[in-house]
Amino acid sequence: MVERAALFSDGEMIGMDAFSAGQTPPRPEEGAERQITPALEAMTLKEAERFLILNALEKTNWVQKDAADLLGISKRVMNYKIKRHRIQNQRWRKGK
Repeated sequence: MVERAALFSDGEMIGMDAFSAGQTPPRPEEGAERQITPALEAMTLKEAERFLILNALEKTNWVQKDAADLLGISKRVMNYKIKRHRIQNQRWRKGK
């Protein structure tokens, strides 16, 4: 989603409008809380991607598969992005 937004962005910064370019944004379920961070507009692509990944991991109690599902990406892509952004969590240590 972030990579797609980068394609629709004209400058170095990604605006929120780039996230819905060419598609209808999903409607939130009735009563669902919408969480938008104004600072997201001022982030670089790399920072925005890292922010979204960390947010998804926190919402899913650091379960990578569930975070990938939440973001609409495969488990393999999630694992690649976690390594690329050097994201770590104690729960992921081998032997624990």
